[in-house]
Amino acid sequence: MKRWEVTYCGKLFLLYADTMEEVKQQWGSCMDEGSNIKPWINNRHVNLVKEIKDKSEFVGNKLCNNQRDMREWYWAKCFCGDVLIRFAYDTSDGEYYSCCEYQVWKYNRFINPITWTICDIEKFYNNIFAVDKMKYVEYSFRVYRQSKLSRPKELKGIKSIGSAEFIPKHCNTQIFIKDNDVWIKHTDYFSRLWRPPAGERIDMPLSYYLKKYFNKTKTEKFIYADNWAGIVLRNEAWLKIENLIPMCKYKEMNHLQVAREILELQKRVITGMSIPTENEWERYWENVVKLVRNEIEIKEK
Repeated sequence: MKRWEVTYCGKLFLLYADTMEEVKQQWGSCMDEGSNIKPWINNRHVNLVKEIKDKSEFVGNKLCNNQRDMREWYWAKCFCGDVLIRFAYDTSDGEYYSCCEYQVWKYNRFINPITWTICDIEKFYNNIFAVDKMKYVEYSFRVYRQSKLSRPKELKGIKSIGSAEFIPKHCNTQIFIKDNDVWIKHTDYFSRLWRPPAGERIDMPLSYYLKKYFNKTKTEKFIYADNWAGIVLRNEAWLKIENLIPMCKYKEMNHLQVAREILELQKRVITGMSIPTENEWERYWENVVKLVRNEIEIKEK
């Protein structure tokens, strides 16, 4: 089965047929008079099929009902999960079609969509198969009273795309995009509450501790001195989520699913997170994903 390049209304179409006459018979009524038809000689997809197969696990094959096309199934581990891939080729000449079908599985079950996705092989290779997995990186970190963090040299000349809310009205983190990576300047990174030293009274108002230990004056908003708050010793960090952009472009996963993938990577770095802390970070990562996806949509328009 050969591929033919057909120019129609100034647009390029690729059609499958054994001969040029067959193309004219099947598609002639849909083409302009004098439409250019010539063999398509770009076989880059053949090399990509071979590379994908070499790096995947063979599942099986089956001859189609037309007794001509053969379908092959392979398992591959990709950045978005375990992917079941289906190729097809013409048994008369062994030539693979330039498109494939795939399903993404997670935890031995489908994630959206549950049907097969049809995709150009080169597009599948570039956007799914050859994409590295995400990685959670603590680029730099400081605890309270340590020297301020320097801006990563990788972000020279790059502007923030906006901020993602971590703690309402108290902490909004700046987000940056560099290639496929997302950088975050986090100004409340697993901060801890200040506790009075041994021997200090624990029944004094907040303003008392601020003045004595931090030389700061707190405006009193009530008729009494205490506002029932805590003193947070803020830690800061520069974070890098490597290869988050491909995951955000992967529309089959919603914001929350992507956020949970980031959280799972974070928990491998930060051990012992409590359930409330996990929920707080999951909500935050969802805000980050929404912001990044909105930026991607703006740039793609």
